[in-house]
Amino acid sequence: NKLTEEACVSLSAFLTTTKKLQVLNLKNSNANLEIISEALPQGSKGLREVIFAGNKFNPKKELNHLISFLSAATDLMTLDLSNTHVGIE
Repeated sequence: NKLTEEACVSLSAFLTTTKKLQVLNLKNSNANLEIISEALPQGSKGLREVIFAGNKFNPKKELNHLISFLSAATDLMTLDLSNTHVGIE
């Protein structure tokens, strides 16, 4: 499934408020990770698994949000960034 920008905005609004979500699987969804990654640090601290595999990831725009989320996500067990073009610099 492909997520439209409107769907990503709605998902982001949900992510800022949810405390029950444990798995976020957006594999190959063409999700706008800039919109979604911005919402993650504000909520979703109960996530145990986040799958962004196969989506375009722009580290210049999304990395700081992802780092903020990771520092607060104490329950996170799996983070899948395969095929996102995220590299180690």
